[in-house]
Amino acid sequence: MSAITFTRKLRGRMRSNTCRIVLLTSLVWVIFDFVLLAHYSDCIGRDGWRCKRPGEYDVEAAQLCSASVAVLLALLASLALRRWHAKKAHCYKPHVTDQRPTRSFNVPDAQKLVDEQNMVDDREINTEKNLDGDGAGAGGGGGKGPGGFAGGGISMTYRSTLLKKWHSAPTIREEKGKQGELGKPVKIPPEMTDLMKEKFKENQFNLLASDLISLNRSLTDVRHENCKKKHYPSKLPTTSIVIVFHNEAWSTLLRTVWSVINRSPRTLLKEIILVDDASERDYLGKKLEEYVAKLPVHTFVLRTEKRSGLIRARLLGAEHVTGEVITFLDAHCECTEGWLEPLLARIVQIDARLCVP
Repeated sequence: MSAITFTRKLRGRMRSNTCRIVLLTSLVWVIFDFVLLAHYSDCIGRDGWRCKRPGEYDVEAAQLCSASVAVLLALLASLALRRWHAKKAHCYKPHVTDQRPTRSFNVPDAQKLVDEQNMVDDREINTEKNLDGDGAGAGGGGGKGPGGFAGGGISMTYRSTLLKKWHSAPTIREEKGKQGELGKPVKIPPEMTDLMKEKFKENQFNLLASDLISLNRSLTDVRHENCKKKHYPSKLPTTSIVIVFHNEAWSTLLRTVWSVINRSPRTLLKEIILVDDASERDYLGKKLEEYVAKLPVHTFVLRTEKRSGLIRARLLGAEHVTGEVITFLDAHCECTEGWLEPLLARIVQIDARLCVP
């Protein structure tokens, strides 16, 4: 055998072995890359291969993944073997073909894995929805609306048995000829000027004007037009009204109580608690207790042993409430139409809220 023939055979074997090494190395890297991508991705391909389908358990997904990987590896091995035989027949130069997948890998955003349909933003809650999902509108003009509270319109804060159906309180009509109707100013007759000045000293405001106004007077609806169109849940929690007073004028205190009674949905008004913080006026004693005992809503008076201040007096009243929500009011205010419903509608969503009208 001549030296030239030996050299040609040696080069041929070296080229053949080089082709084998290159092909096997390429196959190993292709398998390694694919397994790595399959391990760290949730979905592969346009058709969502390896995505977990609804109702599919993790074990089933793992079995599907293993079977798919095995089939793909077999196809890659068969393709590599065929290419190796072709290279062996005419392998003059090592030629490496990049076998890496060219299909795009669709890895979903982690935040999108959360079902956004069940996430209800506070600003998007539709309060037209009946809490029990029966489609009934809210009392006082409620309508049937889409969406509603989380979980198909069921309140996640209160049990349904604790919520009450309600209807808007009827509007107090104006009584013509009476002072202060619809919030109009009171005209003091000239002959009562001295009496007005004398009464002013008792509570440092025009007490005579207050006494001339009816305890059940009418008021204008001060709500914005868009607020009047709003609807609220057909079931809301009950509330207990706590009013703290000290030497309060008779007319202002009882006008506050009557405004609560007249302009609150009756089924939502559990009770009215008057807390006397050591008042010294005689009319705020037994006379007041006898008067409130005849009111159409359960009302009673609690008294502190000594002057304790606003906060301690409110805490005393809070200890005796039986409603689901506590509402604190001043002793000299008047509730207007629709004052209570929006407050309870917010609290029924999250009971830890502190709502202020």
